[in-house]
Amino acid sequence: PARRTLTPARGVRYIMSSLRGALSDARSGALLLDLHRFDAVRVNRHLSVLAVQGQTFWFHCLLPIGTHPADDKRAWHRQLGQFAHLGIATPAQLARACGLSTRTVYRARKRWAAEGEAGFYRPRKPRPRAMPACMWKRCDRICRPASSAP
Repeated sequence: PARRTLTPARGVRYIMSSLRGALSDARSGALLLDLHRFDAVRVNRHLSVLAVQGQTFWFHCLLPIGTHPADDKRAWHRQLGQFAHLGIATPAQLARACGLSTRTVYRARKRWAAEGEAGFYRPRKPRPRAMPACMWKRCDRICRPASSAP
């Protein structure tokens, strides 16, 4: 048989197929290549998160795929909703890695599915008051001591 020469494209395909094979054999106890940054928190075998100097970085193996300010709550929820909606990680995995409740991640996923990225950055509607002003006046009249009545 004719010998095939190893071109760069064939070499990359060979390496990728061997990596895929090693990753898929992880369930059978074979070697699992750890392709994550050593200082990042692993969400699952593909996704990890790292917070450094006020910035949060999301990685797919070693490749950075997203960044946002660490104190930006809306950006956190946007990323969590996006990853959960796309199936990159389960809501339970994301919640465990980020220290949030699974309910928070499910809500973010639902918002991402319904409104996309704009749903996380639109102005929030203020919550209605617990009791209307007319009820406060009525309570004030009832609770006022009799000596201070006009």
